Amino acid sequence: MKNQSLQRIIKVFLVLIFAIGCSADSESDTADPYQLGGTYHDYRSCEEQDGNPVMEPMSDTTPESMSMPANNADMVPDVDVRSLLPGGSDDALQSGAYFLRIHLTEIDFFLDTQLEIDVSADESGSLLTELRLRAYKDDQVSEPFAIATDVTVDENRQFTAVFDNAVMPGAFSPTGSDVVFNLEFIGVITGSASICGYVQGEVITLDLMLQQSTFSGTPWAERMPDSPSSCGSNDVETGCDRIEPDACPDLVSGENTIMSCGIERTVRIHLPQSHSSQGAYKTVLLFHGINPDQVDDIEEDTAMNRLVDPFDFILISPYSRGLPIEWEQGRPGDNPDVALMDDLLTCAQATLGADPERLYLAGDSGGGMFATFLVSQFAETIAAAAINGGGIIFDMPNSNTNTMPIIYGWGGDCDVRYGQDFSTFASDAIPKLKSNGHLVAMCNHDTGHEWKPLFTPWYLEFLFAHRLNTPSPFEAGLTSNFPSFCTLD
Repeated sequence: MKNQSLQRIIKVFLVLIFAIGCSADSESDTADPYQLGGTYHDYRSCEEQDGNPVMEPMSDTTPESMSMPANNADMVPDVDVRSLLPGGSDDALQSGAYFLRIHLTEIDFFLDTQLEIDVSADESGSLLTELRLRAYKDDQVSEPFAIATDVTVDENRQFTAVFDNAVMPGAFSPTGSDVVFNLEFIGVITGSASICGYVQGEVITLDLMLQQSTFSGTPWAERMPDSPSSCGSNDVETGCDRIEPDACPDLVSGENTIMSCGIERTVRIHLPQSHSSQGAYKTVLLFHGINPDQVDDIEEDTAMNRLVDPFDFILISPYSRGLPIEWEQGRPGDNPDVALMDDLLTCAQATLGADPERLYLAGDSGGGMFATFLVSQFAETIAAAAINGGGIIFDMPNSNTNTMPIIYGWGGDCDVRYGQDFSTFASDAIPKLKSNGHLVAMCNHDTGHEWKPLFTPWYLEFLFAHRLNTPSPFEAGLTSNFPSFCTLD
C-alpha cells in the first residue's frame, strides 16, 4: 500500500512538473493578460491540397467574408479611348523588341514589360502577325506569358491587341505571386519604332477593372528609367500642400474629418482616459487592409482600441479612399495618402498632445503594405513600426538618414489572400528593410493571413520600447516577453 501511495504521489508530482514546464515554455505565445479573448491555437489550420497550402475556414467564416471586396467597375468611367489617341504615323512599324511601360492608373503603378512584335512583310505594315508579351524584372526577361496574333492596323494606324487569361509568373510579378490578366491594348503607331495607347480589361487576381490605364512602347535597346508610359507627357503633378499646425482642426475622440490634399478625409481617434492636450502621449497610426468595413474591421481584428487605456496611448485610425488596394502605394513619392499621414502627424501633435519622439506606425494586410511603403518615407519622423501581412511592390528607396526599428509579422505558408503569397512578400521585403539599415524583428506566427488580438500587446510592447533617434533596446536580441517565433536572426 505504501509503495502504491508513493507511486501515485510521484506520478502526480511528475504531471505537475510537466504542466508547469509546458506553461513556462509557451507562456509568451499564449498568455492573454488583457482578456482579449481566444488562445494562440484558435486560429486557422494549414493543410495541403494538390501540393499547395490552403486555409481551412473557421466555422464563423463565410465565403463572402473571405472574398475580395466588390471591384472598382463602378468607379471607372466608360470612355471610348480611341477618340483620345493621337494621330498615327504613315511609317510602317518595324519588327523587333519594344520596351513596353504600362501605367496602371487605377492603382498608380508602373509595370515594365517587353513586347516582341512581328510585322507583315508588305509595305503598308497593316498586319501585326504576332505580339509576344514578356515580363521584365531585375534585368531579366521571362518567356512569353501572353501572345496575340493577326492584329490588324486600320487606316488611322490604330490597332487592338487582346491578351486573355495572361498569367504573369510570380518570379517576375511585382508581388512575387502569379497575377492573371485579361488585357486589351488599344493603341496607335506613332512612328516606325514607337507605339502608345490605352489598356483596358481586368487584373483578375485583384478583381481590378482597367479602363484608362496607358502604355508606351519604344525600342528595347533605348529603354530608360524615365521612358514614357503614355501617349502624352510623363510630367504628372502629384505633390500636395501640407496643413500648418495652426490650421489644424480640433481633433477629438471618435470620428473626425480633416481636409488633406484638398480631399475630405475621415479618421477615428481613441484617447486614453488620462488624456490632456497638455500631455505628451505615445501615438499609433493604424492602417486597415482591404475590407469594406475598414476601421471597424481592423479594430475587431487587432483589438488595439481596447488597449488604449492599459497602454496609455492615442490611437489614430484613418479611413482609406476605397481605392482598389485601399492605400495609394504604387510608386515612391508624394500622393494624397502620404499627405494624410503627414497631416495627421502634424495635427496630432498640435491638438492632441502627441509626443513627437513617440510616434508609431502600424498596419495589417493592405494597410501593412502601406505601412511598409511609409517606412521608406517617414524614418526621420516615426520611432518604430509594426507591420503584419505587409510587403512592398517596388524597389524600396533608401532616402532617409535615420533608420527605424520594425516588428514584422506574417502567417507562414498559409498567409495567402487574393491569390497573393504574403510569406513571399515577407521574404522579399525583410531583406530590403535590413539592407536599408532598419532593425527588423521577424515574427512568423504561422497562422495565416491574420492579425489577432493576442498579437497586439507584444506588437505594442515593441513599439513603445522605442523613441525617435534612440538606439533600440533590442539590438542584442528580444526579451522573453516576446513569443518564441519572434527573432532578429
